[in-house]
Amino acid sequence: MSSSSSSICSPRIAFLFPGLGEQYVHMAAELYQTEPVFRGQIDTCCDIVTPLLDIDLRTVLYPARCEPLPASPKLDLRAMLRRGPRNDALDRTDLAQPATFVVEYALAQLWMARGVQPDAMLGYSIGEYVAACLAEVLSLPEALRLVTRRAQLIQRLPEGAMLAVPLPERAIENLLGERVSLAAVNGASLCVLAGTTQAIEAIEARWGGSQQPAVRIPTTHAFHSKMMEPAAGDFLELVKACSLRAPRIPYISNVTGTWITAAQATNPAYWVEHLCKPVRFGAGLEVLRHAPGRVFLEVGPGRALSTLAVQHGPAFPSLPASYEGTSDQDVLKTTWERLHSLDRPQLFTDYAPAQDEWEQRLVHTWQEVLKTDRVGIHDNFFERGGHSLLAISILQRLENAWGIQASLSLFFEHPTIAQFARAVNPAHVVRPASHGEPTAHSLPYRLPNGWEITHQNKAETDHFYEDIFEHRTYTRHLNELPENACVFDVGANIGLFSLFVHGLGRNATVYAFEPSAPTFDILRRNLSKHGVRAKLFDMGLSNAERTADFTFYPHSSGMSSVYGNADEEKAVLRAILQNQMDQGTDGMNQVMEHSEALLSQRVKGQHLTCRLRTLSGIVREEGIERIDLLKIDVQKSELDVLLGIEPADWPKIRALAIEVHDIEGRVQHIEQWLVRQGYDVTTEQDELYRDSGIYLIYAQCAAGASSTKTPQ
Repeated sequence: MSSSSSSICSPRIAFLFPGLGEQYVHMAAELYQTEPVFRGQIDTCCDIVTPLLDIDLRTVLYPARCEPLPASPKLDLRAMLRRGPRNDALDRTDLAQPATFVVEYALAQLWMARGVQPDAMLGYSIGEYVAACLAEVLSLPEALRLVTRRAQLIQRLPEGAMLAVPLPERAIENLLGERVSLAAVNGASLCVLAGTTQAIEAIEARWGGSQQPAVRIPTTHAFHSKMMEPAAGDFLELVKACSLRAPRIPYISNVTGTWITAAQATNPAYWVEHLCKPVRFGAGLEVLRHAPGRVFLEVGPGRALSTLAVQHGPAFPSLPASYEGTSDQDVLKTTWERLHSLDRPQLFTDYAPAQDEWEQRLVHTWQEVLKTDRVGIHDNFFERGGHSLLAISILQRLENAWGIQASLSLFFEHPTIAQFARAVNPAHVVRPASHGEPTAHSLPYRLPNGWEITHQNKAETDHFYEDIFEHRTYTRHLNELPENACVFDVGANIGLFSLFVHGLGRNATVYAFEPSAPTFDILRRNLSKHGVRAKLFDMGLSNAERTADFTFYPHSSGMSSVYGNADEEKAVLRAILQNQMDQGTDGMNQVMEHSEALLSQRVKGQHLTCRLRTLSGIVREEGIERIDLLKIDVQKSELDVLLGIEPADWPKIRALAIEVHDIEGRVQHIEQWLVRQGYDVTTEQDELYRDSGIYLIYAQCAAGASSTKTPQ
């Protein structure tokens, strides 16, 4: 993610940080695997905490972090109802509190890297330490040390219990005493009691016949109660050793239920009060709700706080709860889209309103389909997140509502409301599409992981992102890249695989090859923007040094090729569309009705001249002694690339990932070829590419293998 990510300037967003009770093993594990910013923050925090815990917290959070993620379970009702076994490690306060802090801090950094900036914060119990750290009251090392030592002090105290009761604060006085304290006030009629296990169990037993049941909170200690007081003296000395500063971002105090003051935040005695006194979370929500347009974002596991906040304004989670069968990325993506639907995102054009009734109709239609507002007449449809399916939906609405017919290609060629309004006759006359040559274009785009890039086609970019970042298509059967790896990205396109390699954090050097001049320009911009350690070559790799005719498809750059053939490209795209249809992808019935127009637009090509060289020529020129991964995705030129590798260079290549078009038995031919070179070979076909003739071949250098046989 880029530090220059544009922010969601409105609405006002308040970060909510949960306390204990929602944590679980593998929380945010998918983000740790797929989100470089998140993983980097987790690693930084764990490196700081490890000496304090004498255990690597990552082994607790992600005990199998180098293995594939476990399949998402269905809704777990036992976990939802807080029944059944829990993980012993994250039941321990001395591990659970720092683990919760680390995940929430890393998640907040991920959101902010995506441009989601809080104007206020409210943490629940240990969550206030995350808010204080982000507000720079505490430095990250100080916050981690304080949270960890605090948890260790609590761990040594006698165990206790906590109970949520559906009563207002004024109605629970008769339940309080030396062994039971008020621990939290979460709403007008929702309080939490904390005390000795025996005393809490007695209250729970008396409550058994009530129609509004009390709920035990999964915890080992009576937080925010008198049972914390024996740790107060030692904790005060720990806080005194910190350099406390006035908050730079406003946040709500748990102790007072209103805005923290500089005097409170910098007073060590305040943090002792925070340890022992009740959390006034409900009052904090009441304060936050008074800001016009306030939106709440829960930055941590589960939905406990967003459930409490939703009565005060829109509230969204960041991660699934332990009992949900939803992936981390699905929750993150849904919330990201909802946040962006609340207001006009920052664009590269100023807002311009409709000038007449016809433009106003188009604006209204776009806003309905794009699920957003403040669409300006000069906004590019694709820049606003539009794609082919949504374009089809707009065209159908225009025809159904007003009898206006227009072709999909006309929409592609006039992607702003102002342009489209002029191109389409408001008097309901059908206008043919322009037959001029398409023009190569590029648009700003934000990937699901928050990285800002430039691209040419949303549908294609989303597909590539899913393949490369989520499915790990080029790497899933290969060993982990070593530190300082050398990676060849042959057929780099706009650079998503090079960005993926960069995000792995292995300090790799990428040699990226892209022969299409318009696409190479985008590749260069994307890798430069994100600081990728790369050497770029505006050329392709082949079996000889030469120039060649190149077919470039502006609306489908991934299919551009020396061997461009519109009929073949259409056949592949038809197979993909049909597979999506068979898989029940939403909206595919509409797409199939317009499929031929869509395919014709996708393969409307331009003819360029490109330069080709051999891989061995580059290896000699660059003095390369080892290639840890050779990724080849070159649209029917894969055999040419392999033929350009001289026998002496094969032992330098440790692993390959090759997209192969099975032309005249090419898959079997390449498999046999690689086996003779001493590689272990795996071949598979993604379900999406069924009947398309496209396969992926993975080759890993077998242990001790070193062959110099000439490829046949």
